[in-house]
Order: sequence, then structure tokens, then C-alpha cells
Amino acid sequence: MRRSGETFSNIVDYMKKGDCLVVNETKVFQARLIGKKEKTNAKIEVFLLRQLNAEDNIWDVIVDPARKVRIGNKISFNNGNVWCEVIDNTTSEDGPSASIMRAIFSS
Repeated sequence: MRRSGETFSNIVDYMKKGDCLVVNETKVFQARLIGKKEKTNAKIEVFLLRQLNAEDNIWDVIVDPARKVRIGNKISFNNGNVWCEVIDNTTSEDGPSASIMRAIFSS
């Protein structure tokens, strides 16, 4: 149990001979994006699952609300500096709707 005023630098006070400390230095990328749908400015949440094609920058994503997203729709992020186009829209049998999107980075 943590005592009041303790900091991580005091971790050795809690360790005994033979204990092992493992440091996780993995990097996590920003997977949740909030964008706006072109024309309607509807708020669209895009959660990146995995990159399907690095060369064409195609991603498998979950979109919410999925009912507002159709093939050909464009969604912009970061005040239009980054945008994507929906190239497929499918519904998984065992999960929420997923869309495959092509992200296009412009300056």
C-alpha cells in the first residue's frame, strides 16, 4: 500500500531480494481521432485498428456513428490538415461497424 507522500523514486523501498522490476517502454500511437464529415460537418469518431496497406495508407477502423458514414465520404481532422476517404463500409458479425479508409495527408 502506498504511503502518503511517496513517489516512484522510492520504489526500491518496496522491493525485496530476488524481486524483478520490468520496465515497459512500448510506444502507443494516437488511435482515436475526432473529425468532421465533409459537407455536413457532422462529428465522426474514428478509432484506428490496424494498417492494412502501408503503401496506400489504408486502415481498418471503427467509426461512430457508423450510420452517417458512406463510401466516398471524406472526413477531415486537425482543421482539415489531415483527411481520409471512406473506400469500403462493412459491418462485422461480432462487433461494431468497421470502415476501411484511405488517409491522405496534406499540408
